[in-house]
Amino acid sequence: MESFLNRYRNITVLLLLIFAQLILLAVQIRNDQDVRMIRVWTVTAVTPAARIAEWMRGGSIGFLHDYVLLRDTHDENQRLRAEIARLKLENNFLKNELNTAERGQALAVFQGRTPSKTMAANVIGSGAGSNSKVVFVDRGSVAGVQRGMAVVTPDGIIGTVIESYPTASEVLLITDPDFGAGVVSQKTQVRGTLKGQGT
Repeated sequence: MESFLNRYRNITVLLLLIFAQLILLAVQIRNDQDVRMIRVWTVTAVTPAARIAEWMRGGSIGFLHDYVLLRDTHDENQRLRAEIARLKLENNFLKNELNTAERGQALAVFQGRTPSKTMAANVIGSGAGSNSKVVFVDRGSVAGVQRGMAVVTPDGIIGTVIESYPTASEVLLITDPDFGAGVVSQKTQVRGTLKGQGT
């Protein structure tokens, strides 16, 4: 063994140096997601073993749990979870129906008190991108919507129509930095400009 190491000592040292250099480079270099390569290599190497260990642990615990200790309790839990999921869906549906009815009632009162001509519209989508400050409503030029019209709710201004299509309109929300509208303070009647800040 000693003669083998002596014989290949130079190449062994060279290989060790190359390996050490690769490790040092992996510690310094980051990929396009800003993760160090050494971390990528480590996780990639460990993942298969972790999966096998988790599968074995989960399988043995699941077998013991289901068939030896808590067979009846497990069935009851499954039934109760399904019932809870059904009740949650039903609860959400009823809440949505109640909210729709309340919004409709508030809108009817608002339209009755507003001297300007108004029409009801529902939001049907939002603009592309996570920071988009644009929504689409289900009323367009066929219903009489024109570019520049205000979009309001009983609580106040929402935005302005920036494009009107035959069956839908694009609305720029007041939170957009490009939004601006002339406003009057309710308390002091001071005139000003409302500008969006992006939040």
